[in-house]
Amino acid sequence: MHEKYGTIYAIVFENQADLTGPIVRINPWEVHINDPAFVNTLYTNSKLEKDPFFYGAFGVNSSSFSTVEVPTFRMRREPIGPFFSTANVHKLQSRILARVQQLCDRLAEFAAENRPATISNAYRCLSADVVTDFAMPETKALLSDPEFAPKWVRSIRDLTTTIIWNRHLKFIAPLLKAIPRPIVAALDRDGGITAVVDINLDVFSQARMITKNLSLKSYPTVLQSIHDSPTLPPYERSFDRLANEALALLAAGSETTGSTLSSLTYHVLANPAIHARLKADLRVAAEKNNIPRTELLDSAIVEGIPYLQALLKESLRWTTPITGRLPRRHPTLPIVYTTPSGSSYTLPPNSILSMTIRDMHFSPSIFPSPHTFNPDRWITSSPEELTQMNRAFMPFGRGPRVYDDIDTSVHPKYLPHNMHLPR
Repeated sequence: MHEKYGTIYAIVFENQADLTGPIVRINPWEVHINDPAFVNTLYTNSKLEKDPFFYGAFGVNSSSFSTVEVPTFRMRREPIGPFFSTANVHKLQSRILARVQQLCDRLAEFAAENRPATISNAYRCLSADVVTDFAMPETKALLSDPEFAPKWVRSIRDLTTTIIWNRHLKFIAPLLKAIPRPIVAALDRDGGITAVVDINLDVFSQARMITKNLSLKSYPTVLQSIHDSPTLPPYERSFDRLANEALALLAAGSETTGSTLSSLTYHVLANPAIHARLKADLRVAAEKNNIPRTELLDSAIVEGIPYLQALLKESLRWTTPITGRLPRRHPTLPIVYTTPSGSSYTLPPNSILSMTIRDMHFSPSIFPSPHTFNPDRWITSSPEELTQMNRAFMPFGRGPRVYDDIDTSVHPKYLPHNMHLPR
């Protein structure tokens, strides 16, 4: 049945634009647009707000991620933006590399014992450890779990399931944060809801450590910087605000990285030609820089390997870690959309407009044979084709409202392959 319905989706829904055109009303207040030329108009306009109905479903309304109003977002972003800049991630890459080395060592243990490892769980543990290294007073240390924390990984996935319910029944997220755990555990047959409650309790503990100045880390973290910011008013440094930011960072950072890395690993190992070429390029880079094969290459070297970067981009395109519609609105001005055929639509203020990243990443006019995993497209395409591809490439969204953990998510995506794939 899964294959049947997947086929129906691929045949019917992906081809709807051919029947209906690039703009479709999908509910009483929202229109969906499938037109790569409109991406920058919708997502690089710094005055557009997020849709409160869509982003309110995540249950973290006071986080930077779910903030609706632009001025409030800018205020909340100011103290944490520098943490996720490329320069800062490079500066702190030793912590990232230490986590990657830990993952490699753990995988070597599984290999020595001839035991299978659930690699998707391992990647989610890696990402969670990296994110909490940067963001929270206590690192999760999930990579140390003997089986890569399957219960914790499940809890994150169950948390994403509750988002759909909370979008329509707004009391669910507050209820799960308020109800005592023993009551939930007594009523929860399969443990899914209990796992979500445990995630909430964990971020509550992290936020409480910050408010009580109990952080054990010698370096500043995201939550500590929010709490200590001299520019934020009292509520913006409160327990509730810190807990919401922590939950958003933890959920977003672990799941997007885990899914992308899992996809990348599969495609590399399932394709001997890709695997062999990657190993050869890594070997050449290591020899050129006099680095033993047992040591990790640093970010500067990795970023200079074109084929590895092409693999990363193709994996991000293929996986499309952000699958939602990312709706936007302008609170006071109309938005004008002109179709490729020249028809013009004027959407009044507060109209919700959305686009889907997957539509961009799987557009055959931009990415020929889009369902084929082909990293060479990022190397052999003409300059004009690459320009068009890069305009449509937006795995984490685009513009000033894109979430702040991009660099934390992107760097762990290629670093693991630096080590364990050649082995």
